[in-house]
Amino acid sequence: MGIGISEVLIVVVIALVVFGAYRRLPALGRSAGAGVRKGGERAKQLSGQVRKKAEGVDTAGIGESVGKGLREAREARDSVKGLGTDQQAKQTGRERADGPGGPERSQRD
Repeated sequence: MGIGISEVLIVVVIALVVFGAYRRLPALGRSAGAGVRKGGERAKQLSGQVRKKAEGVDTAGIGESVGKGLREAREARDSVKGLGTDQQAKQTGRERADGPGGPERSQRD
């Protein structure tokens, strides 16, 4: 079990109180709040920019082309898997017909 964020915060607050930095706590809280506020504002700006750039994008067309590509890839995979399975079945059938030693052994005996 590791130490969580809440435990770390409790230890930091206790250390600040012990070492006399508790007088600076309100200023630290204000600066942390200002940082969070600025980060939120910047995130809103970025999301607005992304929305503006994405307005002209044809998402339905992209989805259709991706779906088509996935279907083609699955079909190719299945054909390769099926091919391998057919070859293995043929090989297994050949071994059964030839016996445990293969065709060379039956010709030698």
